[in-house]
Amino acid sequence: KRSLLEMVEGTESGRKTIGDARAKKEINSAIECLETLYSDLTPLKSPFLNGCWRLIYTDSEEILGTKRPGPFQPLPSRIFQTLDVPNLRAVNKEEALPVSFLPPLRSSVQARLRPVSTKRVDVQFERFQFGPVGVKAPESARGWLEVTYVDGDLRISRGNKNHVFVLVRDEEP
Repeated sequence: KRSLLEMVEGTESGRKTIGDARAKKEINSAIECLETLYSDLTPLKSPFLNGCWRLIYTDSEEILGTKRPGPFQPLPSRIFQTLDVPNLRAVNKEEALPVSFLPPLRSSVQARLRPVSTKRVDVQFERFQFGPVGVKAPESARGWLEVTYVDGDLRISRGNKNHVFVLVRDEEP
């Protein structure tokens, strides 16, 4: 666990590993090792899952916003996911800094979760919020998320687009 945390430190949530196959391979090996050691077959029932999590690494360029103009890319360490497991809800939040002398631009997406196994939930996105502007998500805005490791301060999940997410427990932004 410590090794994985050290590897992802300084990657700007994974942004610095884009195009670096060796770094990605090392990080993915550490992730897979931790997942292999994880013995809980029912992570969705874990008392640790509920709450706010901050993304510290992903290989998803979409989540990192790398195709967006620079000022609208999420700030490193300012991508969060809050899970409300009892109510089967999730909120993903991010902050960008399009203009340095103004407050950060916050965007979010609200989602409904539906457990489909002891590790996986279907995710139906419901509402996108961009600063003060909110729009209903299309019915096609859906996916799934599988929890492959969770403890009191670290969570690893894998998504339907074959991406991995490493998050640490944090306070609500």
